[in-house]
Amino acid sequence: MSSYFSVFLRGCILLLLFKSGFASAQGDDRYLINAAVTTGQILKHSERISELAKSNTNTFILDYGIRTNQWFAWGEEYGNPYIGLTFFYNPFSDPSLDFASGLIVFFENKLHLWKSPLFFNYHLGSGIVYVNNIFDEETNSENEAISTYLNHGLNARIGFGYEFSSQWSIKVESSLLHFSNTSVYKPNYGINIINHCAGLSYRFGDSRNAVTKEVAPRASDEFIILYNAGTRQVAYQDPYVFVHNLNLEYNRQIAYILNIGLGWAIMDAGISYEFKKFRSPVQIQNNESLSRIKAISSGPYINLEFFFNRLSVITQGGFYLFHPHRDIVRDPETSVAYNNFINNQNEYYVFGRIGLRYRFPGHFFINLSGNTQVFKMQHLELGIGTYF
Repeated sequence: MSSYFSVFLRGCILLLLFKSGFASAQGDDRYLINAAVTTGQILKHSERISELAKSNTNTFILDYGIRTNQWFAWGEEYGNPYIGLTFFYNPFSDPSLDFASGLIVFFENKLHLWKSPLFFNYHLGSGIVYVNNIFDEETNSENEAISTYLNHGLNARIGFGYEFSSQWSIKVESSLLHFSNTSVYKPNYGINIINHCAGLSYRFGDSRNAVTKEVAPRASDEFIILYNAGTRQVAYQDPYVFVHNLNLEYNRQIAYILNIGLGWAIMDAGISYEFKKFRSPVQIQNNESLSRIKAISSGPYINLEFFFNRLSVITQGGFYLFHPHRDIVRDPETSVAYNNFINNQNEYYVFGRIGLRYRFPGHFFINLSGNTQVFKMQHLELGIGTYF
């Protein structure tokens, strides 16, 4: 995942915090249909996809949504946005990609400006993307961006619109679409597409009474112990390495839908395998290896967590106070190839996570997240934890 998209996505998520400064579009309209055609360009976030970045693309988008308070008790807390499903089709001018299509679950709302027909619109989505032509070392080596047919997709749109009737509106938006396999298989540079689009929106149907299902109670202060584990592939055709981490976290409830907290992570991210991979045969014979203890990294992080009853979305950012790469790059015996790898993968010693948590009754939860280095996806991890 590139830094362009992650920064943009986090910015859009923060819009949820400031809905109170505008008049949210409540209305009596129960359903939403959006249709749009976009034109855009692949962003060049790595030299390895410089040829792909010359590809022009058009995206055909169809959204169908329903007001959240028709199904979920937390809908009113977010200003009663729409939740729904997006279908998109994205042909590329570069045959090494051919086309992509996908289904994305979205979350959308509009904020009226000065109580006028003019409104600001935001749209966030996550789902599955199919890519028709993927990397193959012999037949399609030009495409180092995507190496699996099924991928994870993220979509963020922001823009403005104008209501010219009680049901119809026109919208002009900018969109970022990202898809990659979350580093489950290399190469995985991913695709980031910036689009500009104009489309029509149609709202219809009378809202029935909002659901009154009881929401799960939460403590104002919360301590968490979390253990995550996963596998990481360092480079193409490398074996999968076991990675894991232990996290201690404190969270404070700022609003019913939001927790903000601080944590400390202790990680084994497969650095000992990296160290061996880039050693020369002579160094390996001399047993110049990195022990598991010396391969540990750790540091603090900030947690931002948005709640949808027992399910929550987490976004985290942290800094490695301790990391073996610092000593490795200072070692004169470190190869140029390994130095270049470290500079590409771990610049600024910043890490992050984006994922989901589900809290069960009885102080137990599960965690699924993507672990990133400066927004470059490293691996997926599944975790189990306790909160008290």
